[in-house]
Amino acid sequence: MHYEEFEQLALQLTEKYDRDEPLTDNEKLIISQYIYEDYVPSDGFLLTYLNFNPELLDFLIRTYTVLEDQDNLDLVNSFVKISKKVNREEDYSTILANLSQEDEELLEELDQAFPMGEDIEYTIHLTK
Repeated sequence: MHYEEFEQLALQLTEKYDRDEPLTDNEKLIISQYIYEDYVPSDGFLLTYLNFNPELLDFLIRTYTVLEDQDNLDLVNSFVKISKKVNREEDYSTILANLSQEDEELLEELDQAFPMGEDIEYTIHLTK
């Protein structure tokens, strides 16, 4: 599945979620992957800090734990750690200005470990 197809599916499911329609675990995972997976947190901050959704992040963490996908689990946990410090009522530049040196170092490490801009094919991981 190419990104455009994945994005179209995820957006359809996001609309379903926004209408409070019930979602299967697989549908929740697709939405979670669309929102969080393959984001470099330093860039993903800008894209997601207003869309922080604890329920979907928790679901993604549980799924990656079951799948024993340590790389993605580490990435999501790092995002959660930083996101807990975010006051979403502040603008993005204020948030960046308030990051500690430790936070900035973590973001830099993640930026290097998970580079963006690569031509990737998105895989939808199904759970039982």
